[in-house]
Amino acid sequence: MNKYTEEPRLIFRDTIQNNLIGPGSDIFVSDAENEIISDYPLSRYYSGILFPERDIATSIGEKETIDTNAEVEDDDLKENLTSSAETDETNDDEIIKINNVEPEKEYSEANQYFPTNFGLTFCVPKQMKSIDVTFNFAKYNQIDSVNAVIEIEEKDYRWFVEHQYNYISSYFKYEKGRMSLNKEVFEKGDLDIRNFRQRFKEDERQAELLDSIPYKKAELLLGRLWKRIKREPFTVTLDLQEIDVDESKAYPIDENQDNRSIITCYYKKVYETDYGKFIKILLANRLNHPKNKFSYSNEQLNRSAIFQGEILISGKEFLPYKQLAETNPFDEELNLINFQYREEYSFGIGHGCAVTWNNDKKPTELKTTFLPDVDIKNYSNAFKETFPQELKEITALKNLSIWTDLDKSTIIKKLKLFAKEYKDWITNEQETTIAENNYKKSLNTILEKQNATYKRLIENINFLDSNDVAFKSFKIANTAMYIQMLISNKDLFGKKGIELNEINKKFNYNDLYFFKNHSFSPNYRPFQLAFFLLNLKSIIDEDSDDRNNIVDLLWFPTGGGKTEAYLAITAFTIISRRILHGENADGVSVIMRYTLRLLTAQQFERATKLILSLDFLRRNFQSKSESFFGNEKVSIGMWVGASTTPNSYKDAQKIWKNVNDEIVKLNIKKEGNYHKLNTFPITSCSWCGCNLVTKNQNEKYDLGYSATDKSFSTSCLNPDCAFSDELPIYFVDDKIYQNPPTLLFATVDKFAMLSHREEGHKLFNSQEENKLPPDLIIQDELHLLSGPLGSITGLYESIVEMLSTKGNRKPKIITSTATTRNTEQQVAMLYGNRSLNIFPPMGVTFDDNFFSYVSNESKRKHIGFMPTGKTALNSQIRILGNLLLARIELFKYFREKKQLSREEAIIKEDNFWTIVSFYNSLRDVGKIYNKVPAEISDFLKLLHNRYQLNKQLYGFNYFGLSGRTKELTSRVESNSIKKLLTELEEPFQLVSKEGWSFVQNTVDLVLASNMFSVGIDIERLNVMLMNGQPKNVAEYIQASSRVGRKDKGIVINLLDANRSRDKSYFENYVPFNNAYYKFVEPLSVTPFTEIALDKVLASLLVCFVRHKQGLYPDKRAKDFVGNYEELKTFISERIKNEKQLQYALDKLKDLVDKWTSKEGDLTYKILIKKMSDLDDWSLMMSMREIDTNSIVKIINT
Repeated sequence: MNKYTEEPRLIFRDTIQNNLIGPGSDIFVSDAENEIISDYPLSRYYSGILFPERDIATSIGEKETIDTNAEVEDDDLKENLTSSAETDETNDDEIIKINNVEPEKEYSEANQYFPTNFGLTFCVPKQMKSIDVTFNFAKYNQIDSVNAVIEIEEKDYRWFVEHQYNYISSYFKYEKGRMSLNKEVFEKGDLDIRNFRQRFKEDERQAELLDSIPYKKAELLLGRLWKRIKREPFTVTLDLQEIDVDESKAYPIDENQDNRSIITCYYKKVYETDYGKFIKILLANRLNHPKNKFSYSNEQLNRSAIFQGEILISGKEFLPYKQLAETNPFDEELNLINFQYREEYSFGIGHGCAVTWNNDKKPTELKTTFLPDVDIKNYSNAFKETFPQELKEITALKNLSIWTDLDKSTIIKKLKLFAKEYKDWITNEQETTIAENNYKKSLNTILEKQNATYKRLIENINFLDSNDVAFKSFKIANTAMYIQMLISNKDLFGKKGIELNEINKKFNYNDLYFFKNHSFSPNYRPFQLAFFLLNLKSIIDEDSDDRNNIVDLLWFPTGGGKTEAYLAITAFTIISRRILHGENADGVSVIMRYTLRLLTAQQFERATKLILSLDFLRRNFQSKSESFFGNEKVSIGMWVGASTTPNSYKDAQKIWKNVNDEIVKLNIKKEGNYHKLNTFPITSCSWCGCNLVTKNQNEKYDLGYSATDKSFSTSCLNPDCAFSDELPIYFVDDKIYQNPPTLLFATVDKFAMLSHREEGHKLFNSQEENKLPPDLIIQDELHLLSGPLGSITGLYESIVEMLSTKGNRKPKIITSTATTRNTEQQVAMLYGNRSLNIFPPMGVTFDDNFFSYVSNESKRKHIGFMPTGKTALNSQIRILGNLLLARIELFKYFREKKQLSREEAIIKEDNFWTIVSFYNSLRDVGKIYNKVPAEISDFLKLLHNRYQLNKQLYGFNYFGLSGRTKELTSRVESNSIKKLLTELEEPFQLVSKEGWSFVQNTVDLVLASNMFSVGIDIERLNVMLMNGQPKNVAEYIQASSRVGRKDKGIVINLLDANRSRDKSYFENYVPFNNAYYKFVEPLSVTPFTEIALDKVLASLLVCFVRHKQGLYPDKRAKDFVGNYEELKTFISERIKNEKQLQYALDKLKDLVDKWTSKEGDLTYKILIKKMSDLDDWSLMMSMREIDTNSIVKIINT
């Protein structure tokens, strides 16, 4: 049991193994191999079952009869359960029924998977002549109560039978730690399951006996019981020289002694290729069973089924099941990937099961499993052990800041030595890597990209050395990053979202020397510093090729620190732009975009802290200071949908008034709830953490928001805060247009509004002759810009880049992602045929690219589970119930086995208390959400009763479970998301009341959709159930990466055998999860198809006319005279396909002609139509409006 101390997550795996596959799912005996269960085995177990063959219906009429009979059988079972429950007068919360049968409502449905065999295929060398195969499995037989035993402490037994008011003591006996029924007394008496409880209600002095542990165990002995009968291992040596024998031939394992008919058997198939001998082995159940009696309560069916089957293959040598793929002449990226993963092998494929092996390189044993588990490779971004210790100091932020003790020459020298470590690593890769002839090109490509990256690093370090503005901006940016990291640390700078009276007075929130003298010493990760250095020149030099013709993609696994890397570049951009261009730098410097509003919640907070750090520094550096970089505020604006932020001052004023009204009530001692009405995205100061609605020193509520119908601002209520005057955080659209923020933080959707808003040009300075357009565009989670959304975004990107371009000055574009495939084509389509540079460049093997490498310790274990004979919904209920049971068993283990105090156990339990259940559709979320109050809670209570967990000590596991179940999907209102994320960060807490324990302020269960797969960074989440295989591998990687970010976590993949794709993933579970980045599907973006052009081209034209030509006021739509040559040229440079280009130009001309031919006082309000009008001028207000329109024409009546 000590394994749970070292790896608590393993209890979740073991609970599923024991309770849903078996054996080990009951308390009768500790010897699981010979277990006794108080249930039909087919109702208890959910996987690893081989059913007998079902007799096939021969006609529709017969099928109807069979289905009817099956339903009748189900009803009979329900009646038995109901009648038993009624006679026993069970309490409401006592879900376990007297006969301990769990009703199973699933029968012969078409969408169920009733396998009769399973097995594997593997490969051995051609010269191998034989191999050993061992078959293991078990069956279950019903036993009489007098033949059953149950383990019990002797003191408990003695207390029970010697109790003076136990009138049936003679029915029981005790031997060697086990209680059983006295056969002689029992057979002569009238005691049975129906009257047992009544026998303890004859005298009120029997009350303490009722529901005691001995009572419950005695009661179990009287129920319906099944005993596991393990078949002795059956080993056979296969002759591998018998090639291409009849694979339908059955080789008996068990036979009927009366008629010699086969009960269980195996099948084999050996076929030889030039590569080796491929061998297929199947274990099969050959019994037959009437289809009209295929009910889990049918005793014969339960006796006929095979449970816990396993095939074990022992041999001296196995060959990889799949050879290294041949090179693909059409997909060089695939060749590179195959070359990288050339040493990752699969040694077998399952058939209805998964396969594992005992060594990843040279296994000597293969075996089937119904619960495969894989330790996912964890990519480390830390220094390698071989990295020189004296060079690590150059990554310390303080050493690169304005407070550094190092002079410029020392910094440059160490940065070059840092780059040289990379060059030495490349040289070693080049000298030690051998590639087969067909992969020499792949090796050369990899090495060329590595060398190009090194060359570019050196160029940028030299630029940093020679350009004083670059070096100055570099040091100030690192200072801002240092402050940002410090104020983000709640242990060093105070908690966030706190009341004014909770503010820690020891922190000097408005003193630069507080930060300068602080002992906090963070370091950049090597890849963060390298990516920062890689982009310095392209930010300052507007003629740089890296700026104008390349998109830099930062690739790193989820949770690796990508955000900090591009935040540093953001700071550098803002500072250098201000130093170089003074007042002309005003306006939006950086555009940071996300695809999902959920991403904006947590990422906005991190970006905001950087912006506040920059503004704090700006105010501390006067014009004569060496570090001066301007007088204008450094600000951030959240420019997202109306569901998240107010669009207008009037909208903001309404919210402000609602909140203020509630505060007025509270201040005069009336009831009020401002929390619910405060839908502003910022509810606390991002600097000191003080709430923006809080009590002052006079115990009266104050409001940190100020609003009129023409203005809006926020200020911190902490008088000692650096931002007590105003927080430079804008989230009202009107304010963003009026005072364009330095950093525009937006969702891609919002850019569809540019054609509708006359102020849009202000975000780009496109109508300000001397002012600069944005210098940097950052697109996070690039992989989400694929399919229809990516195609629409690709067209809007044209106008965004056009508005961000003045003369020859183009914006620098940076993107990031954790999964990448076919990104070169995606980037070309999105960003005007720019080239792609992926950083870090790939290594010659997948597990090391110098900047990241696979560490020895895995953070996540993935477990596959595929039910047999059960529907997906019922399987979800059972798995969720068992995961909820496992967490309380873990708590019990800490308390009783490890003897931890209650407080110590709570701390250790915290990382495993909240369970995430991930779904691929909102419909699936809705289904299970409705099951939580009833089926899931009831099943969990049943499990508590089965394992006889003390309700007073451990019942809090299910008390109020439905109230602590939260949904995290697109159905949740935007203003509730941040609150929900805060709730998820709340640690596990218990409160006591009159000897009972209750959960307080903790989320138990999160039902999440794909919205959860990006942007969530909550360290305490470590358990996830993934329901079904996500639609693509990228989403699978992204979603599962949300758990196990700090401590070791576990992901359970519930796969549906009725879906061929799910079944295939399960049968290849180990090799797939060992190298899942290899299988990321290519992204598809097609922005220049006719349907995409039809949707967006009119929007682009309106944007161009309003914001590039300057006809932005509503009434100036009539002044457009048809001059669109600049737009025509711009589009012609982006569309390379001649047919698509011609269609676009024709469409554009047609739109221009229609616009200029409109008569009267044309305004944009008249020109632009609603989407529902299906007009040429129906312009999208969101990029999600991408459904195609279908027209149905009746041609015959």
